[in-house]
Amino acid sequence: MSAADCPISVIRPDPVDDDKKSDSFVKFKVPIDPNDADGLKSTIQFRKLNSDDPEDILLFFRNYNKLVEDLETPEGEPRFRLFNLVLGPDAQADWATVLKEIDDNFVEACVLFLVSLASSIIIRSLSTVAPISLNL
Repeated sequence: MSAADCPISVIRPDPVDDDKKSDSFVKFKVPIDPNDADGLKSTIQFRKLNSDDPEDILLFFRNYNKLVEDLETPEGEPRFRLFNLVLGPDAQADWATVLKEIDDNFVEACVLFLVSLASSIIIRSLSTVAPISLNL
C-alpha cells in the first residue's frame, strides 16, 4: 500500500503567528499570594472576544467574571477599562457604541452590548434562511 492509497491523512495546523496570537489573547500577571504584591506571580492568558458565536460570548463572560475576581478589579472605571482591554477589534467597536448610550452603569452596558451582539446574530441568520412561502 502506498501513501496515496492510505485512507488516513494527516492534517497539520498552520503555525500560529505571534502577531495573530497577540490579537487573540492578553496576558495578566496575578500575585499568587494576594497579600504579597511583590511575591511570586502567575501569568493568566485570557482569550479576547473575537467571535459573535453565542457559546463563545457566554464563555467569554464567564471567564471575564473569573478574571475580575482573580485580579480583584474594583467596580466602576477599572472594570470598564479591563472589559475594553479583553475585547477583540470588532467587539471594541460595538462596545464603544454602547458606551455612548449609557452613563457609568457597567451592568446596563453589558446588557446593551449583549443585545447588540444578539441582534447582529439574528439578522445574519435571517439573511441566510431561504424565504418561506405559504400556500393558503
